[in-house]
Amino acid sequence: MQRLHEQPTASEFAQLSRGAPFFSALMVGLAVIAYLDAPSSRTVSAGVLEPTACGLWDKKAVEGITPLLYEDSAVTDLKLNEAFTQLRRARALFPMYDTPFQFVVLSDAGAQTVADLAGKQVGIGPQGGTGGVYTPLLFRAINTAASFVTGSWTELAAQLAARKLDALVVVAGVPVPEVTALERQGNIRNLTLTPSQRVAVRLALPEIAPSIIAAGTYPSLRRNYQTVGMYNFAVARADLPDDLVQAILDAVFDHPDEMMEIHPAAAETVPSNFSRNTILPFHDGAARWYNNKATIGVVRGD
Repeated sequence: MQRLHEQPTASEFAQLSRGAPFFSALMVGLAVIAYLDAPSSRTVSAGVLEPTACGLWDKKAVEGITPLLYEDSAVTDLKLNEAFTQLRRARALFPMYDTPFQFVVLSDAGAQTVADLAGKQVGIGPQGGTGGVYTPLLFRAINTAASFVTGSWTELAAQLAARKLDALVVVAGVPVPEVTALERQGNIRNLTLTPSQRVAVRLALPEIAPSIIAAGTYPSLRRNYQTVGMYNFAVARADLPDDLVQAILDAVFDHPDEMMEIHPAAAETVPSNFSRNTILPFHDGAARWYNNKATIGVVRGD
C-alpha cells in the first residue's frame, strides 16, 4: 500500500492505476489533482489508493479524502459490526465493470456441472479478492463442498493446465488474459450454474446478480454464458465535497478511450450502468450529476 501524504502528481496516480485492475483510478486521480490545484480555500488532502473497504476508513491512512475503488468482497474482511457501521457512511460514485463468475475445467475433465466439483481442488484467485472471498460462499449456497486454492490467476491457470487443479472459478472483468491464454491451447470448457442454483446464490447473497459473458468474448464462446456476478462501483465517504465528486465523474466519463486502452472491461464504465447499484446510496454529488445528465430512458454520455 502506497500512501500519498503530499499532493500527488499525475505520474504517481498513473503508476498506481496502470498496474492495477482498477483502471478508472487514473481518471479519479487526475480529477483530484485538478480539484486540489484549483484556486480556493480548500484544505482537502489526498489520501491513499486502496482496493479494499478497510482503506476507506483507516484514519491513519486517510486525511480528508480517499479515492477508493471498492469491491463488495472487501467488506467481509471486516468484523460484521464494523462493516455495518462503515457502510452507513459509504456512498457510491460511478459504475466500473461487472465481475462474472466463470467455472473453467479442462476439456477432458469428468465434471459436467458445477455440483460435480464437490471434493475437487478449485482455484479461486487471490486471497481476499472477490473470488477468494465469495466463491466459498457461493459453493456453500449451492451445497457443494470443494477444496479451495488461492493465488494469482497466472499461477492458478498454470496449475490447471498442469492438472494440479481440477477447476478454476474466475471472477474478474472479462476478458481475463489467463483464460484467453488457456483458450489458445484449446483444452478448456465452461461449466454453468443451473437456474435453481442461480436462485439459491441470489437468495443467500443478494449482492450477487445475474450476469452474462457475451458470445465472442472468448474464441470458443459461441453463445452467451449465463452466470452470476458482482458489479464494481467506485465509492467514497459521504462527506466528500459535492463539487469534487462531480469533477471525478466528469473525468471518468469524459475519457472512455483512455480507459479502454488500459482494460476492455472499461466498456462497461458508462453512466447508464449506475442502475446496477442495488447496495449503497449514491453520494449527493453523484446523484445530482446523474439527475442533470438524465432524460427519460437515456443517460446522456452513453
